[in-house]
Amino acid sequence: MTYTFVSVACLAALQILLALNCSLNRIILRRSHGCDEDPENSLYRAIVAHRNSCEYGPILCILLLVCSMIAAMGSGMPAWAVWLGPALVLTRVCHAAGILFFNLRRPNMLRRLGAIGTYLASLLLCGLIVYSRFAG
Repeated sequence: MTYTFVSVACLAALQILLALNCSLNRIILRRSHGCDEDPENSLYRAIVAHRNSCEYGPILCILLLVCSMIAAMGSGMPAWAVWLGPALVLTRVCHAAGILFFNLRRPNMLRRLGAIGTYLASLLLCGLIVYSRFAG
C-alpha cells in the first residue's frame, strides 16, 4: 500500500506543480486570463500540460487506490501490480515534460512514451480490477 499512497501523492503533486507553472507563466507574461493557441507559447504549453494532468490524474488515483484495497483484502491481485503506481508516475512526468519542453507542432518521444505508458498501465489496472473479482 505504501507504493500506492506515495504514487497518488506524486500524481497530486505533479498536478499542483503544473498548476503553479501556469500561474508563474501568467505572471511572467502578464496574462491574467486566456491564452493564444500558439504551440510555441510557454503559457499555452503550461495550460495543455496541466489540462492533460487534470484529465488523467483523478481516474489514475482512483484505479490505484481500488487495486490497493483489493490487494489488502487478499482478493487475487498479483504482487507485481504494486509497481504500476510508480510506473504511472514516471509516464505522467514524461508526458508533461514532453509537452512543456518540446515543440507541440511535432510529436516527441517523451510525450509518446507518456501517452502509451498511461494507456497501457491504466487499462492494465482496469483489467486487474475485473480479474480480481473473478479470480477469488
